[in-house]
Amino acid sequence: MVWQQIRFVRDRKRMHAAYHAGDWQGFYSAVLAASAALEGLLFVALSVNVRQIMCHPAHAARAREVLGQLLSLLILAVLVLVPGQDRRVVGAELIAWGLVLIGASIRNQGRTVSRLPVEQRLAWIGRDMIFNIGTLLIPVAGITLIVGRLGGLYWLVPTVLIYLFWSLMNAWILVVQTAESQD
Repeated sequence: MVWQQIRFVRDRKRMHAAYHAGDWQGFYSAVLAASAALEGLLFVALSVNVRQIMCHPAHAARAREVLGQLLSLLILAVLVLVPGQDRRVVGAELIAWGLVLIGASIRNQGRTVSRLPVEQRLAWIGRDMIFNIGTLLIPVAGITLIVGRLGGLYWLVPTVLIYLFWSLMNAWILVVQTAESQD
């Protein structure tokens, strides 16, 4: 009986955190700081090699993805960190931001695929699917915040991880491939 009560209290605290942005302040402050720092470093690094990057559709797409993903994380963190917002307001903002990102992703990915050689297109579409999962989870988080069930802000954790991993991986590949093309 006592263990059931302890589990109930623990589960209620977890449920509370899923739907209250204030409980995520530390997490999203770290996301904001990391994204801003990486965005600044990448902007400088990419601007040094802008000619080599813009000459290759894959390089340009990777640069756009890296900068876009980090900017998306910055905006996502700001939306969650605004103090005093009701969960439904945060949910609506996440749905709107997610839809903007989905639209931009479809447009940019389509543009990139059309510029690639035919033999590279299928592989590029496949690699984009991982990133798209993270993007699709943003409106899912918004919907679950509004309804107050099914996970709330926990849906954004995979988005943050996918975006950070994806942007760092793309940045590294971009730096290496740009250096190789200069040789």
